[in-house]
Amino acid sequence: MGKLPKFDFPTFGGENPQFWITCAKNYFDMYHVQPSVWVRFSTMHFTRAAARWFQSMEQQISASDWPTFCALIHERFSRDQHELLRQLFNIRHTSTVSDYIDRFVALVEQLSSYTTNPDPLYFTTRFIDGLHDDTRSVILIQRPSNLDTACTLALL
Repeated sequence: MGKLPKFDFPTFGGENPQFWITCAKNYFDMYHVQPSVWVRFSTMHFTRAAARWFQSMEQQISASDWPTFCALIHERFSRDQHELLRQLFNIRHTSTVSDYIDRFVALVEQLSSYTTNPDPLYFTTRFIDGLHDDTRSVILIQRPSNLDTACTLALL
């Protein structure tokens, strides 16, 4: 591997904790940072809600190793999977198809971070079920095999 350009360490304000953890780990791996300083280095880049949380938990966090620290972050900042599933069951096509797709895909992406192999047919079926009746019937005839195909058909 050649010389890497200098990248800034990602800040964390409390949003998308799994993505931030992945980015932080990638940074540490790319720059060969010693694991013993990962937690201390990371908390120096906390902002907003994460910074407030760190202040209230500083002693416990400072004594943590990286896996424990990541578990604490998930415990505090990960959205409740049950709430996301409830939203997925109740999401409906109420305005434009594009808006519905954006809202639905955002939920799917959040839910997918909880499992390594999400079932694509499940999400495709849930998406179709939330469409207006007239749009749903047209999409069902096509029998889309994945969410991307169903979204594309709905936009036609």
